[in-house]
Amino acid sequence: MRTVRMTTLIAAIALMVFAAAPLRTYAQGTVYLRAVHFLTDAPNVDIYVDGKAVLTNLGYQDATTYTQLTPGKHVINFGVAGKTVGGPATDLTLDAAAGDLCTFVLSGTMASKVPNIYLTSESGLAKAANLTLDNTSMPLLFVQAVKDAGDVDVYVGDKKVGTAKSGDSMLAIIPYGPYTLKVTPAGKPDTILKDTAGIAMNNVLGVLGMTGTLDKLSLDYAYSAPSDAVTFLVAQKSLPVSFNALLKAVDAAKLGDTLVGPGPLTLFAPSDDAFAAVQPAGTVDKLEADPTLIGNVIKYHILGETVTFADIFTMVAGGTSKKTLNGQDMIIKIGDKGTIFGGTQATMLAYNIHTTNAVIHLINAVLMPPTN
Repeated sequence: MRTVRMTTLIAAIALMVFAAAPLRTYAQGTVYLRAVHFLTDAPNVDIYVDGKAVLTNLGYQDATTYTQLTPGKHVINFGVAGKTVGGPATDLTLDAAAGDLCTFVLSGTMASKVPNIYLTSESGLAKAANLTLDNTSMPLLFVQAVKDAGDVDVYVGDKKVGTAKSGDSMLAIIPYGPYTLKVTPAGKPDTILKDTAGIAMNNVLGVLGMTGTLDKLSLDYAYSAPSDAVTFLVAQKSLPVSFNALLKAVDAAKLGDTLVGPGPLTLFAPSDDAFAAVQPAGTVDKLEADPTLIGNVIKYHILGETVTFADIFTMVAGGTSKKTLNGQDMIIKIGDKGTIFGGTQATMLAYNIHTTNAVIHLINAVLMPPTN
């Protein structure tokens, strides 16, 4: 079994991430492709590249991690998850250069005879809009998938960052940290169709899809990272929402190999503020003094399968549970004051962050395993 000291691993990853801009952690000479699914009433799908399924089981209102492609032309298609690819009529040709970041978008409705299925490039959108992808901000692809809403303006805080045409996308560059976002009809800044809040993070590309109908709009986030779970957490080291205490606890628990392993995993990741709030004071230090005790707590935050935000809703509705890596079942419920994970109330700060080996949900509390 591979034995890697987490402190050494974190130091190496930190040097890689912070020695350059966040997008530089992408391999040079490579094309990166992800997929996002905002096609109403469509089932989960698999994404095919040159006839091979490479991004699988993508659910509605969600995104995938990235797959690496060689520069040049590739045929992209999709099909119902676990079944065969669609016919040639839905083939799209991707012609990308080295370094391009591309997204296969499914949007619109299945009821429409012509749903909006297209390829876009965050790199190309940034260049066309004269936007800079640097180490101070997160690219966010906004997908306007509601035909009845027409063209919309997107505001981050009080600043208009662009216009998304019906059935199309636009790119916003958002400084790291928490932010608010609102959507208005084009040219009508005082008429808010829908608003939301989010967190701009390092080493990810976000997507925000607007779906539904005019009288029942939905804004749904997902994020795609080109790295494993540990690299993503390390990349947030100096940001307003960081996870240094979690990484320290992972090190104390000797769980480094788990979080850089192949997965699939689901990680409920408490922020530094969450660890600081654990009472009574000194509890975390006492747990970290014993690898077994802190390991039991950290493993309670990890599931050995992919559980997305939509899956969590299914768990809540059905009253079902998922087994954590410490062997205990986790039941998630909606209480009067928020979401209850096992016996701990917590708020999701961000969800559906898809790394190469895990889906991560950021939370504002440390989950303590229930005792009998």
